[in-house]
Amino acid sequence: MDNSIATLTGSKMVLDFVRKTRWTRATQGEVEARKRALRAVAAYSPRRERFLAECDAVPPSSRGTYVHPAGTATSVNYRRENGQEELTPAELVWLQRLPLDPQEVTHEDAARLAGMQSTLSPMKAPSSYQLVSSVWQPVKELHDLREAQQNLEVLQPGLPPVPESASSALAEALQEEHPDWPASAVAAHAEELLAEAADVRARDHARDLHRAESAVQQLAAAAADRVVRVKESA
Repeated sequence: MDNSIATLTGSKMVLDFVRKTRWTRATQGEVEARKRALRAVAAYSPRRERFLAECDAVPPSSRGTYVHPAGTATSVNYRRENGQEELTPAELVWLQRLPLDPQEVTHEDAARLAGMQSTLSPMKAPSSYQLVSSVWQPVKELHDLREAQQNLEVLQPGLPPVPESASSALAEALQEEHPDWPASAVAAHAEELLAEAADVRARDHARDLHRAESAVQQLAAAAADRVVRVKESA
């Protein structure tokens, strides 16, 4: 069997899906690709077919990637003309008309702010850069916090279910890869590999959850500290 096809349909395929800590639409696309690869293999693989069918039934996360204004700002629509160092009078007026409350700044205006800040040089136009940064920073912090909160919400429901057929599918693949092994050795090795994969995914999920919780706490504290500083300077 071709090595690339064997990798796509063999024991590594089963273990890769078992280790996943999140189930997304991209994961569903990956499942479809593995199903096509399995159909291209001459050998009959009923256990892996069932495994992939069960993978296909796992619901993906209901939340997508957060659309941060800083990412939108990469669009040419939100960038200033190259070589324009200082802010123009029209840009200064636009900045003055922005709401003081970051929560009231629209996504479009936030993206324009991010694009504006990215084109200013702190060396060539320090005053313009500082002005835009002072307006953009609290808006950025707000969206950073929202993005972190969404990442945390995705992780909080816990790990996706492991298809019940994982063990038999893995044993089928291992038997194909090691035809000289007795059935008892294949079954024992399959259970060992599945236990290791479960430990890896549990550790990965715990690590990601801790990082997400820490990010939310730090960003929320920074935002609260900024509000206090603004009130004290008012």
